Amino acid sequence: MAIKHLLGLIGYPLGHSFSKGYFTQKFEESKTVDWAYQNFPLSDISELPILLKNQRTLLGLNVTIPYKKDVIPYLDELDELAQKVGAVNTICINEKTLIGYNTDVYGFVTSLKNNMQKHPDFSPKGALILGTGGASEAVKVGLTSLNIPFQLISRKAKEGVWTYEDLHKKGLADFPIVINTTPLGMYPKVEEFPNIPYQDLTEKHLLFDLVYNPEETAFLRKGKIHKSICINGLEMLALQADAALEIWETAAKKAKRKLSKIDETTANNNLGKKPKVDFENTQIAFANQSDSDLKDANRIFKMMSKPALVKYGSKLGILALKLRLPFVKKIVKNTVYKQFCGGTTLLDSLHSVEELAKYNTLTILDYSAEGKDTEAQLNKTMNEIIRAIEFAKDYDNIPIVSVKVSGLAPNKLLTTLFASGNQLEMEDLKEYRIFLKRMDNVCYAAQKRGVTVYFDAEESWMQDAIDHVVTLMMRRYNKQKAIVFNTYQLYRHDRLAAIMKAQEEAVKDGYILGVKTVRGAYMDQERTRAKEMGYQDPIQPNKKATDEAYNLAVRFCLDNIETVSLCNATHNANSCQHHIDYLRKHNIPIDHPNQIIAQLYGMSDNITFNLGAAGYRVAKYLPYGPVQEVLPYLIRRAEENTSITGDLTRERAFILKEIKRRGLS
Repeated sequence: MAIKHLLGLIGYPLGHSFSKGYFTQKFEESKTVDWAYQNFPLSDISELPILLKNQRTLLGLNVTIPYKKDVIPYLDELDELAQKVGAVNTICINEKTLIGYNTDVYGFVTSLKNNMQKHPDFSPKGALILGTGGASEAVKVGLTSLNIPFQLISRKAKEGVWTYEDLHKKGLADFPIVINTTPLGMYPKVEEFPNIPYQDLTEKHLLFDLVYNPEETAFLRKGKIHKSICINGLEMLALQADAALEIWETAAKKAKRKLSKIDETTANNNLGKKPKVDFENTQIAFANQSDSDLKDANRIFKMMSKPALVKYGSKLGILALKLRLPFVKKIVKNTVYKQFCGGTTLLDSLHSVEELAKYNTLTILDYSAEGKDTEAQLNKTMNEIIRAIEFAKDYDNIPIVSVKVSGLAPNKLLTTLFASGNQLEMEDLKEYRIFLKRMDNVCYAAQKRGVTVYFDAEESWMQDAIDHVVTLMMRRYNKQKAIVFNTYQLYRHDRLAAIMKAQEEAVKDGYILGVKTVRGAYMDQERTRAKEMGYQDPIQPNKKATDEAYNLAVRFCLDNIETVSLCNATHNANSCQHHIDYLRKHNIPIDHPNQIIAQLYGMSDNITFNLGAAGYRVAKYLPYGPVQEVLPYLIRRAEENTSITGDLTRERAFILKEIKRRGLS
């Protein structure tokens, strides 16, 4: 039978490891013939990505000396205990996500307690930890959980650490527990042992050697001479191994459930039964809306269809909020805010998140306060984005947070950073470094929490700076999967080529390219500025050219789905159909993690919920924030819709169709 789940051990050297024999015997006893365990000796931890690439069936790895700490930068997530220990001995591979665990603490604590229970007169009033490597961190956490004070011993003097010379001066009287976490005495150098004052040992001492090969080390032999309680690392090793296996088995069960779903989808593909999507189905599109919600939406879109009302109403709304007129906030909140925003805070938005999840729709959190320029305001926006990431990590239905780069850097900096012939002043360089730090803080938080971040596009005169910095972040954080996404506005005639070039660079530099495609939102400003400043108009000559470029970009990303992760963010039904037709034609699973289709909250429900009902990966951009801070976003949303009468007419046409179907008209 083919191996479905491969496990293994990384470290160096691995000639006489316990794990392979232990797990192989377990699989034989349980007759689990589709599981296997292998040793993978890595001469350097940098070889890990090559191993993962070559061993596609790997479900998990154990980690041993010397990589328990060194492996952490290669992981996507750490569980709470591994974070506390700062060392990893178990990795679970969930799709392309590497999650680090530490089961050494459980193994050590359980083994120590088991042996102390066999000696009821033993008093664990203090412990010595020999060594300060990765294994010692697990022991420290374990002793702390048992309320046993400890002292670290090392060959080199450090703050809070005694040397072996210090220990010889102080003796062992106050430390009945002595734990060896060093490799001294490990095969083949079996005659080595830690340099402690063995003459101080008594029958009231307990020696615990984490080394298990040989079973009786020179350290333990010396303890037995003085009738000390002696424990080797075999029981601890078996306990931590069983805990690791439990982690992998849980992951395998989840993968099996998901695999059965994918297999069913693939079978449907082969039979020509790919889930069908009818973007005209308003019953599915508006299933989440009550009759009154539907009527409210109709009134809002009817109001937005009047350009003069939007133009002057927007100005009056901003003025009224500045004057703090009490009724205005209520009117805004109960109309356009209600239609396009999830809530004033993250918790306030949770109801909308849960409602979307009922209809198989993911949420992209979008803190929609427009960018400011002062350092305090920019830092406030950064902190709010990080709060959103922290919030998202606890909800499977919020895998993504959207970020407006102009909320993290002054517009002036973004404009001047790559302006032709511009020489940056010292103050600009300082601001650039601060901007990089804000971006890195956001991306680091995202990677650590397993949340994806989409960086929005801006006007072309700021986009070069954004492309530069977002690419730096992708190089750093997209090694295993796409955490960071850049946005490409395909109404610009150079963006399709930019995507292709970015993919080429990503492949060369060994990271996954994150691409969000949009048609664009700044056409009028772009053309006006190009004309005023006398440079080539960056916008496509017509809508047909934009549509063609857009669909080519989607196709290119799906062609390269293993090296490009795509968010097809569009309200255009043809582009969505193009996307799902490609999946069908090329037998790509409809829930493949490297592709998703997205629309704005409150718009194109006929696309979103029909895709969700058919099982496709689909998401809604869910803006949130205080009414007064989100108002500029809402005005921009209204102005964009009034300038694209076809889209607005189509939105209202679907609402009216459903109103008629329900017999409400």
